[in-house]
Amino acid sequence: QASPNGKRLVFEMRGDVFVAPESGGTTRQLTKNPGYDGEPTWLNDKDIVYTTGGQGGKRSVRKLTIDGADTAFAEESRDLFHPVVSPDRNWVAMNRGDDEIVVVPVSGGTPSVVMKGRFNDAYQGGAPFSWSPDNEWLVVNSTNDRGGNDIVMVKRNGSSQTLLTRVGKSASTPAFLPNGKGVFYIGTEGLDFGEARDSKSPLYVIDLVSDPLTFAEDDLEKLDDAPVKDDPKVTVRVVEKGLKDRRRRVLADVQGAWLSPDGRSFLVNVNGALMRVPTAPGAPATARPVVGVTGTVQGVMPGAKGRTLLRQGGRVVALTAGPEGATVPVNLSARITVDNRAEEKALFNEIWWALDRMYYDPKLHGKDWQKVHDEFDPIVSQVTSRDDFYSLMGEMVERLDSSHQGANTSEPFRPENPQPVAWLGVEFDPAVSDTGRYVVSKVYANTPAAHPDSELRPGDEVLKVNGAALSNANPLGVAMVDQAGRKVTLAVRRNGAEVKVVIKPVSAAAKTEVMYDDWVEYQRAEVARLSNGTLAYSHIRSMDAPSLDQFLSDIQNETVGKKGIIVDVRFNGGGFTSHIILNVMRKTPWLRRTYRDWPGHWISENVMRGNSLELPAACLTNEYSFSNAEIFSEGFRRLGLGPVIGEPTGGGVIGTGAFGLWDGGSIRMPGIGVFTVENENLEGAGRKPDFNVDYDPIAWLKGRDAQLERAVAELMKRVK
Repeated sequence: QASPNGKRLVFEMRGDVFVAPESGGTTRQLTKNPGYDGEPTWLNDKDIVYTTGGQGGKRSVRKLTIDGADTAFAEESRDLFHPVVSPDRNWVAMNRGDDEIVVVPVSGGTPSVVMKGRFNDAYQGGAPFSWSPDNEWLVVNSTNDRGGNDIVMVKRNGSSQTLLTRVGKSASTPAFLPNGKGVFYIGTEGLDFGEARDSKSPLYVIDLVSDPLTFAEDDLEKLDDAPVKDDPKVTVRVVEKGLKDRRRRVLADVQGAWLSPDGRSFLVNVNGALMRVPTAPGAPATARPVVGVTGTVQGVMPGAKGRTLLRQGGRVVALTAGPEGATVPVNLSARITVDNRAEEKALFNEIWWALDRMYYDPKLHGKDWQKVHDEFDPIVSQVTSRDDFYSLMGEMVERLDSSHQGANTSEPFRPENPQPVAWLGVEFDPAVSDTGRYVVSKVYANTPAAHPDSELRPGDEVLKVNGAALSNANPLGVAMVDQAGRKVTLAVRRNGAEVKVVIKPVSAAAKTEVMYDDWVEYQRAEVARLSNGTLAYSHIRSMDAPSLDQFLSDIQNETVGKKGIIVDVRFNGGGFTSHIILNVMRKTPWLRRTYRDWPGHWISENVMRGNSLELPAACLTNEYSFSNAEIFSEGFRRLGLGPVIGEPTGGGVIGTGAFGLWDGGSIRMPGIGVFTVENENLEGAGRKPDFNVDYDPIAWLKGRDAQLERAVAELMKRVK
């Protein structure tokens, strides 16, 4: 952030606060706390307030001078964080816990409550509020009772609140226009949360007052009037009547929006490009690129002498004043000394604090979390590396007996000499492989071995690779190291004669995809065989957008002429799309259409207007169906879509995200519980199938899938 006079920058780096000249150069480290120090913001040109993670990670707000003098500013038994200074530099607003916004005079004192609400992302996100230009209001983003967001204006003293709008799924931190006549934000109604998977994140402005009424007929009489000077004093007010009709969409889809320093335009991130669009109301504005700026921008702020400062990743660049077209890097250099032992102790306290404040169950699964802290505290000093430390933290978080947990190190172990082994696209007969012989037993479709120019066949024996004979001393795996994408010559015995095969192997990663496709085709063929062509089959690999697209394609391409479908979520690791698939499947015909030139043919309104699967169905699940796939099994049964066949799921169901640490590491943060309508927690309680069928490895080796067979049998009882 630039200082009010634009001469200095203050910023956070690796959990400490630094100050530097606005033009770049050597920085000064102002804090040296092994724990978290961040969110620095200027009180004036010389003083800064910032958030610190104190004893045990608890948040408080402290005050700094640019010379490094550090004093307490606001500290209570509850967490205080996200300090935001009013434009007149007289007030500081901040979060108190995740349910209050408070205000403190810059001279200090007891925080006064401005608003109580639900600020679910307060701990992990930025400040959910902004000041008005007249210092009398805050505009706030709070979570509403439907899981969306309310955009609310609230008086600084908490005496008045006005709901500006409700946003269906998510919204950015709202902010006022410089003239105080509007509030802008980025809102999302669909995205990953609904069937409108391609919904956008538009930039909106809510005009707080109506435009004054003007008449073109009066313009002639005004020609001799003296120019009216703008009143520099801004007074913010809101006219509630007609407010809902004064929301205007500025751009259809943006990833970030900031005011230009002069306040006359928005600078917006549109798919990684910086664009400019006017803030004033009127006809739909056309965004134009900011010439000379390349790369995604994450922040915009005014600098000295009319410059605009842009934050791009971990660097700052300046957009020069005058005609656009030039950017100048702001070069910053700093020396940081890290005490690994002290930092790891602070990281440990931060992780313990984060789970204490944000874990989905306030009772922490009945665990004595303080006791867990005291158990691990003396062990932290014994770790041998940062990787070792995060392994220890992984053990600590697992004491909660929870799914969706773990710790990710900032310094992962990386083998010095990885050995990538290329793949030909075949399987070899295990009966002779232990003797050093490589006899092809299966060739996978769409692999190098299936290509007409490099074909291998079942029964072929690979004798040599690039002239080197294969044996137990020189196995195929060694011969294929680092050969992906290269020309490889094989000597192959085929029908008693030795032939040469020139082949271009693929990476081992491609093997996973090929074998998955092969498995799906086997399942589909088995369903067709067992049902005599009556049933279709679709495997949902993951609850993500690509798998959803594949499912929607399957119901168009695989169900033609079928009377039912097996939907398989075995080995599905979860995601977010189960509700979309269930909505597609639960639709029943209620209206139908026909065409003049296609008499007698009827199309369901559900199919005509969207995606729908109006067929009897059965669901396959197993112990490897995880998270959102377990939710799918629960919904499938609850909605009466058909029988669920297979094995009980594992019981790992929590809405989760990640909590990042200042050293680059992170922990998983389960934040949302998932319960049945009878209030049964799905976490730790796997979903049971209607028909329990254990995996039968003996049957599988004989080419049979016992679970699939039962699913076909049960669904065939239900099809007409």
